[in-house]
Amino acid sequence: MKYGLFSYETENIGDEIQSIAARRFLPRVDSYVDRDYVGQWEPKDDIKIIMNGWYMHSPYAWPPKTSSIDPLLISMYIDQADQRVGDAFFSSESIAYLNSHGPVGARDLSTLDYLQKHGIDSYFSGCMTLTLQADPQVKKQDFVLAVDLPKPVVAMLRKKTNRPVIESSPYFDANMSRDDRFQLAEYFLFLYQSAHAVVTTRLHAMLPSLALGTPVFLIMDHLKYDPRRYAGLDNLVNKATDVDYLNNYELFNVDNPPANPDEYLSLREKLIANASAFTGFNNDITFRTVDFSNIATNTAYVRLFTRGFHSLNEALLLAGDKAWLREKYADLQTRYADLQARYDILQQRDANESSMLRAQIDAIYQSRTWKAGRMVSAPIRFARKIIGK
Repeated sequence: MKYGLFSYETENIGDEIQSIAARRFLPRVDSYVDRDYVGQWEPKDDIKIIMNGWYMHSPYAWPPKTSSIDPLLISMYIDQADQRVGDAFFSSESIAYLNSHGPVGARDLSTLDYLQKHGIDSYFSGCMTLTLQADPQVKKQDFVLAVDLPKPVVAMLRKKTNRPVIESSPYFDANMSRDDRFQLAEYFLFLYQSAHAVVTTRLHAMLPSLALGTPVFLIMDHLKYDPRRYAGLDNLVNKATDVDYLNNYELFNVDNPPANPDEYLSLREKLIANASAFTGFNNDITFRTVDFSNIATNTAYVRLFTRGFHSLNEALLLAGDKAWLREKYADLQTRYADLQARYDILQQRDANESSMLRAQIDAIYQSRTWKAGRMVSAPIRFARKIIGK
C-alpha cells in the first residue's frame, strides 16, 4: 500500500499545517497531490490518503475518479460561499462517492449541517490539527505571538505587558517550493509551541496552539468574524470579541493567561483513533522533520522573520478581507431571498385561508339551515330591538 499527502498552491500556511497534522499518521509519504486537483489524480498504485482540510479552489476537481484511491474523509470543511464548490460536492456522482466512503467527518458544525441537508451520512469530527503532537525538545520562550490581530488589540497588548509582542500572519509566498512551504509551516508550529501565549483571529493558529499546549485566546473581530467557519470549534478555547477584550484585558492577561479548556481532548482522541486505524501508524513523538536547533530562537530573529511575512502580505490580507466581505454580501443576499420566499409563501397561504373562510361564510349564508334559523330567530331579534329602544 502507498500513502499520499495533500500539497497546495495557496498563500495560506494553514493548508500545510493541515497536511502536517495528517502526516503524523503516515508511515511514509509516497506521493503528493494538489488538493484542488484530486479529482484528476490517477495514481498508478493503490494509495491511502487522509482527505482533511478546506474544499476547495479552482478547478474544483471533485470527486476522485479512480478506485485506486482509498480515502479517509475526515475533518472536511466545505466552502458554502462558493456555488461552484457546492455544484462539485453535491452532484449525484459526488454524493454517491461520499456516502460510499463515509461517514464523512465534518470539521465544523456548519459543514455537518450542509452535508446532512444533502443526504450525506456525516458526523462532527473536529479539525485534524487538534492531533498535532508537542515536541519535547521545543523550549518555551518569553514572547507573545499576535497572529493577524486588529491594531488596537496589538497596541493594548504592548501597553499591558513587558513581554515582546510579535505580530505574524499565516499568509506567505505562494510561489515557494513544496519543501520550503512545509518547512515554513513547521517553523510556524515551532513558534506556536514555543510562544508564552498566542492571541489570534485565525483558526489555524488557534487550534494548533491548543493542541501544542500553548495558552491561546481567540479574538472574534467584530468586523470580520465568521461564526459559520468556527461553529463547534470556537468553544474549545478562551475567546472574546475585540471590543470586549479592549474593555477588559483581564479576560486574557498574557502575563498570567488562563489555562486552555480541555473539551477538545475527546475530539482529539477520536481523531487519533480513526486516523491511526485507517493507516495503522501513529507518530506520537513530534511534528518536526526539520532540526530547528541551529535556527536562532531569540526574540529579535523571530520578530524579523515574522515581520517579513506580515508586512509582505498585507495586500493578501486586504484581498482576503475583500473576498470575505463579498462572501458575506452574497450570504445576506441569499438570506434575503430565502426570507422573501418564505414571506411570499405565508402571504399566499394567508390569502388562500381568507378566501376559504369567505367561501365558507358565503356557503353558510346561502344554506337552508341558515335561512331557517334566521326565520325562527326573527321574533326574538325584533323583541330585542324594541326592548333596546
